[in-house]
Amino acid sequence: MHYNTVLISKPDLKYLWLLNSEVSLDEAAKQKYLNYAEILSYDLSALIHTIHTRHKTA
Repeated sequence: MHYNTVLISKPDLKYLWLLNSEVSLDEAAKQKYLNYAEILSYDLSALIHTIHTRHKTA
């Protein structure tokens, strides 16, 4: 299975990940996923936005 962008979460609404297979994700697509997460009642106030360095971590 191949994906470009995926929203992963836990049913308890405690953890949420927005993953993208590319280094960057355009703002409109990002907002679409985050809006959906809000509809599902996720609190996005503590969301951590990671900046990609283009360096492999593993």
